[in-house]
Amino acid sequence: MNIGRYLPSAQFTLLVGSLAASVGLVYAAQLVTHSSTAQIQVASNNDAQNNTNWEAAFDAIEAAQASSTLITPSPATVGDMLAAAQSANLTESVGRSLLVNLGDETSQGLGGDIPTQDALVAQAAAQIASTAATTTLYSAADLTIIPTTAASLHDYGNAVMQALAAYPDASEQATFLSIDAAVEGKDAQQKSVLEHIGTSYQDAAQALLKVAVPQTLAPLHLQLINNLLQTGATFSDMSTVTTDSLRGLQGLQNYESYMDAGARVFTQIAENLKNNDILFSKDEPGNAWAGFLSASQ
Repeated sequence: MNIGRYLPSAQFTLLVGSLAASVGLVYAAQLVTHSSTAQIQVASNNDAQNNTNWEAAFDAIEAAQASSTLITPSPATVGDMLAAAQSANLTESVGRSLLVNLGDETSQGLGGDIPTQDALVAQAAAQIASTAATTTLYSAADLTIIPTTAASLHDYGNAVMQALAAYPDASEQATFLSIDAAVEGKDAQQKSVLEHIGTSYQDAAQALLKVAVPQTLAPLHLQLINNLLQTGATFSDMSTVTTDSLRGLQGLQNYESYMDAGARVFTQIAENLKNNDILFSKDEPGNAWAGFLSASQ
């Protein structure tokens, strides 16, 4: 595993701002896929039926709006349309839901004001966030905790870096090279590459779970393990970046967030080792901790 990304001095600017910032998130998705007019294939026959129902319902709203008198659909009707708008593709579902909600607001004489638009964006952002990939986390009871001594801290520092080095594919460089190849190079095989990288992050977490941890570092070590598990889980979303843009962008943003959080944990552990006068020679794996200290100063 390449730990360089975790160094505070190497903070990477998010490729995507906040998905909740504006309706521009849908436009950003179109930029990523380089196909603003492409039709996204639905995942099942049920989704195809929902597509027909959704289009028919929305056409009815448009027809009503075209008349001189606005006809406001009932909440039940709007709810039915929103349900029909859902599909296995997050980008498609969010886009449809935005149109249904906007049509509903417009039929009530709203939709052109900023508060209403902000509310619609918030609804879309919430819909995106609710689908984020999750994973089962560990607790302190899962750790092998040993007494804190100078020797145990020294062994721990070496063991952590040695365990991480066994998973070189768990790196930000490999992640972004794969995303670039998928988006710019239109390489469909990158989906499996991203899934492999995600597995590498989770395997690194399993390796750290086997490391005996001094009692004083147990809380930080647990954070480190769970952070790697959560980082790895984002790849199931990121791997869909060319077929479900919003889901892919969501995974990418969450990935960067977990990487930043992991950097802070690494720095805290490095400072703890330093405060306990734990030193490593240049040929020891634990010497890598010095990079976190120099970068945080």
